Amino acid sequence: MAISLAPLSGTSSEVRTQFLQPLRAVFDQATTIRQCPAQSDWDWLAKGVDRVLSNARSGRDFLQSFQWFWSREVQVGPYFETLASPRRLSMVADCSALLRRRVDALRRSPLSQFESLASFDLYAGDGHYLEHATHDPVIGETRWPTGHFFAFNLKSQSLFPLVLADLAQRKKEHDLRALKRQSVAMLRQGAGKGRKVLWVWDKAGVDFPFWQERKAAGIYFLSLRKEGMCLEVEKERVIDVTQPINQGVTGDRMVTDRRGIGIREITFCNPCDGAVYAYLSSELTLEPGLLALLYKTRWEIEKVFDETKTKLAEKK
Repeated sequence: MAISLAPLSGTSSEVRTQFLQPLRAVFDQATTIRQCPAQSDWDWLAKGVDRVLSNARSGRDFLQSFQWFWSREVQVGPYFETLASPRRLSMVADCSALLRRRVDALRRSPLSQFESLASFDLYAGDGHYLEHATHDPVIGETRWPTGHFFAFNLKSQSLFPLVLADLAQRKKEHDLRALKRQSVAMLRQGAGKGRKVLWVWDKAGVDFPFWQERKAAGIYFLSLRKEGMCLEVEKERVIDVTQPINQGVTGDRMVTDRRGIGIREITFCNPCDGAVYAYLSSELTLEPGLLALLYKTRWEIEKVFDETKTKLAEKK
């Protein structure tokens, strides 16, 4: 069951004030804030946090259930009209980005123990589909859910939206197609000059020509090898077995596909159960065992998706 903060919605609640403090700290920096006599932007944003953390099954249920916790009545019609406001959507995006940058700057990552990762920005990415909502589009005779592609900062563990799926073209857009729609600037996520960006994606993100082209912009990828791929070994790379991080690594080699595009392949045997994994990466400088570890941390984005559905009950 989700934990609701709605009973703490009174302005005198110290717990609520402390909980919302990080958001309050960045709110005034948003450039899209406006003065609204009916309901201030801050009150509207705080109610949005209440909505996410509540057990309400719908927006109307939320208003009816928690109306008496607020200092003033909220009318149903105007409330839903504001949810469709492009300006307030931009405000949410601004506050989200500001809050994420604040978290990214303050969070100390367990990955910081690896000095070789200091010059890298690390992201995991994945597509995420839920049940359709009443306002999702009808294609043919079926109402299809709007897909979301998210990114997860592996260092700070902050989650953020990358792009919406393109339903105008496909009922369920493939991950790779969504990736190819992203600009270099979007994939670099504001990384400064000289910094490398590594994207960890599942097999749906494997495309040698695409990532080879992005490599010129300092963008690298890491994924699992697909079953049935025909790759030819070009050169074996030396594995430094004295490094503890390389425990379990059984192979590190350069391979080429049928088009002659070179890629790095790492094989890893899990010492716990003997399972063997094959990873592909365009990054050539990091220890092979460290790349295997980074792919393992990709599972964190899946855990976040599960938490939003099971703990926050966000299923549509």
